Amino acid sequence: MNTRFASILENLRFFLSILLVFLLVFENYIHLPAFLAVLGRMHPLILHFPITLAAVGGIGLLFPAKYELAAWARRMEFWSVTASITALTALFGLFLSREGGYDEATLNWHKYSAAALTLGAGYLAWRFGKGSLRAGFVPFGLATLVLTLICGHQGGVLTH
Repeated sequence: MNTRFASILENLRFFLSILLVFLLVFENYIHLPAFLAVLGRMHPLILHFPITLAAVGGIGLLFPAKYELAAWARRMEFWSVTASITALTALFGLFLSREGGYDEATLNWHKYSAAALTLGAGYLAWRFGKGSLRAGFVPFGLATLVLTLICGHQGGVLTH
């Protein structure tokens, strides 16, 4: 992959992850302008893509390296895209949550599992980018799948 594109992707992932953590820490002080509230309404529209990426990546980490899916799941670019899109979706969800009307406990499970999934995907991107993660993929695959299931289930509970 083009080094310039990979660098932009890494910087975007890092920025969105830091922004997400910052807004989660200071969420009680957030007052959203109208245009960001509109972005919050896009959360249900875009959430299926990061769920799919995280699930496919988690499953890919469980497979031996000889399979093509496993090769994709062991690439920095795959996890950078996953982390960036997951962070963007989580940000939109945070904006949507500011409208209120949600069960607080369920919302917290959903919100913090999404943040953990974002940071976990970012961690995998970082480790694969450095080439320092050569073995022991199964725990990362299982953690990714568990976080995806928790986050998706709690989001479904909030919606339905």
